[in-house]
Amino acid sequence: MPADDTEGQPTEPPPPTEPVEAQPPAPAPPASWTLDDLEEVERNERSRRLPVLLGVLVVALVAVAAFIVVAKPFDAQKDKVWPLDVGGRPEGLGDRGEMAEEVAPEVPAGAYLWNDFDGWHLWFSLDPTFSKVSGTIVSDDEIGSSRLTPAAAGTVTESGKAIDFDIDASSNIAGIDFEPGFYSERIEVTILGPDGKPLPAEMIHRGASMAPAEVPVVVEKVTED
Repeated sequence: MPADDTEGQPTEPPPPTEPVEAQPPAPAPPASWTLDDLEEVERNERSRRLPVLLGVLVVALVAVAAFIVVAKPFDAQKDKVWPLDVGGRPEGLGDRGEMAEEVAPEVPAGAYLWNDFDGWHLWFSLDPTFSKVSGTIVSDDEIGSSRLTPAAAGTVTESGKAIDFDIDASSNIAGIDFEPGFYSERIEVTILGPDGKPLPAEMIHRGASMAPAEVPVVVEKVTED
């Protein structure tokens, strides 16, 4: 068996290690200090830290308040809905999706206001004694859209948050389909009859239940249960 070449050779000493400097002990208070002096130093230290802690607390409170202020309108909008009594097309005014010009009304002469998944609708069932009607629809948001059917039944004019309409038709029905605005929470409808006076409540009907309504007809969103 061959001999190990390293046998008998001197081994290199390990590299020297640098000495670790010992940390000096915390300075002791002067021997002349009393217990009152030490307590005073501690109070001063606490008083220096207090403004920093208060500043952090104030910043946190401001951030929370800002979040509440920003988030509240979205919660309010999300939690409010149009009241149920204006929902649904009245029976006798065709099926959902049909426009006024496609419908043969089977309801008494008068005004019919409702909303559904297609938007808002103010339709008029007309007869020889009730062929002219005018008025306004006012929202608390910019009007999204409006359309009169049949188009020859009169005029509909949008202006900001209001829709003015003037209907003078020989047909037996005319309708205004409209959107009061994405953020709308209130609409107010004024309807004037052929004599220029407010239409009586018994000729104005809300929703599928056709409940009577007085002029002005005010509809406001309510908090969802």
